[in-house]
Parts: sequence; C-alpha cells; structure tokens
Amino acid sequence: MRQKRAKAYRKQMAYYKYNFKFREPYQVLVDDELVLESSRIKLNLSAALERTIQAPVKPMITQCCMEALYRSKNEDAITLAKRFERRRCGHRDPTQEDKGVKKPHDCLWDVVVVDGQNKHRYVVATQKDKLRQRLRRVPAVPLLYVNRSVMIMEPMSSVTERARELIERGKLVGGLNEVVTASKKRKTTEDGSDSDSEGSEAEGDKPTVKKRKGPKQPNPLSIKKKKTPTTMARKAVSDAKQEGEATAGKKRRRRHHGSTKPSDEGETAKPSGVAAAPAAAPAAVSEEKVEDAGEHVSRKDVKQAQADAAAAKGDQAPVETEE
Repeated sequence: MRQKRAKAYRKQMAYYKYNFKFREPYQVLVDDELVLESSRIKLNLSAALERTIQAPVKPMITQCCMEALYRSKNEDAITLAKRFERRRCGHRDPTQEDKGVKKPHDCLWDVVVVDGQNKHRYVVATQKDKLRQRLRRVPAVPLLYVNRSVMIMEPMSSVTERARELIERGKLVGGLNEVVTASKKRKTTEDGSDSDSEGSEAEGDKPTVKKRKGPKQPNPLSIKKKKTPTTMARKAVSDAKQEGEATAGKKRRRRHHGSTKPSDEGETAKPSGVAAAPAAAPAAVSEEKVEDAGEHVSRKDVKQAQADAAAAKGDQAPVETEE
C-alpha cells in the first residue's frame, strides 16, 4: 500500500473512531462474493483487512452468506469462511434447511442498518455495487472492496460528512464531556455483537463531583501515631519494670585498697602490696644465712621484710634464732 493512501485510510478511521465511537478490534462483515474473490486470487483476507484499516479487526460472516457459499461448493472459500466468526442474523430456520434464508445483500442490510443507522458499528466489506450504493445513504458505514487483488476503502459519503459536522458543532455548543455520553457503556447483545447503550436515568442525572484543589495531605506513613491512654499506661508499666530490673541487677561492690582485715585469731592483716613473713620465722635474719641459702634477694628487701614483721607482731619480742 502506498504511503499517501495509507495516510488517508488512517485519517478516515480516526474520524470514525472519535466521532462515531468505533472501537478496536473493528467488526468487519464480509459477504460471500468477497470470500470467493479472495480464494480465487489467493488473497489472505484477514491480513488484507488489517493492512487496509491499520488496526486489529474481527472478521464476521452471516448465516445467509454461509448458505450461499455452501451452494457454490467451493471448498477453498468455505474453509476460509469457517475461520471467521459467525454472525447470527435470525433469517435461517434451523428446522428447515432453505426456509427463511435471504439473499446475502438483503441479509447484510438487515444486520447493519438498525433504525436507520449503523448501531453496532460494523465495517462492511462487499463486492456488490448495489449494496454499497444503498449503504452510502446510511451515516457512519465504512465500505471496503477488492479491486485487482488490492483492498480499497471508499471515501466518506456526503451523508457521513454531514453527520460528522453536526457532531462537531454539538461538541462546541454542549461541551466535550457530557454526562450522557460518558455514561454510555458497551454491552453484548443476544446475537453476540457489541452495541452501545445509554446508562440509567439515575446515573445520568447525578452531577459530576469536582475535585478540590489545594494543598495535599501529608503522607500517612510519615506521621507519628497518636498515643492513646492504654498505650501510654502500658509503656509506663514496662518502663518501671525495666528500671526495677536494672537497679536489682546492679549491686555496689566495695573494693578494699590497702585496708586491713581482722583474722580469726585477732591478728591484723598485712597490706596487700607487702609480702607476708611467716609467723614462726625469726625477727632478725642474718644476711649470711640468706646468701648461704642461695636466694637472690637484695639487702634492702631483707631489711624491709624485717621491719614489716616487727610491725605486725607489735610489742612481742623478737624470737632469737639458733646459729
């Protein structure tokens, strides 16, 4: 497809989408003659439809068109048509084979045109010139056909152009966001097709609530939680328990640095920093005996030990040692 033609098709489908509420995937109704032509020229019909419309599509075929294909006995066309979704037209009587079946172009007209408009937003792909001429009188009906193995989209008809201008003028007068148009919802009818229906009167009458503009509220996660009386009381009890345990666990230990401790015999203890002399040892120890014993003790230490022993015994007389 050439770039100029593709741009025109894309612009035309945008008009149908924004003015006439068409939605993706677009519902494309094909007739029996288009399926026969596609099978004859070996055209991938689904890919050609998507390439022309430039959007996802959902090909559909009516029961009357399928009956016409069965009568043609073209197996390739029948196999191709069976891939499409079946649209129930209600013309065929299930109890009798041929009773109630209409011609394909009459069947398509009855399915597409409901109360003089394209209610279900169908895109019609047909090879019948008479059917396309009739559908040009109905607003908002995109028309497709195949010409020399090329899919063509017809330009918007004059009826569709006038309907589009009226819609644009209505938007300028009534506003873009109307309550009635906003309450429209898409629902599935009994025949399996999609249609738009207006919301209930109660919903349409409700005024739209405008959002208040102003400073935003702070982040709830960053706000400190409020203290309730129960939580405060629990916290006070827990703090009191912790303080009691801390005071009970910590006992003051007294350290006796250089103090004397009375013994069981009534004697006073020596200072911790001074070596204790034995009780049976004599008060005066000669330097010669110390040297003979082989002990490496200085004279100063000996004198100090003698003074300490004398101070410990107090008024007791020193014991003389035998030589």
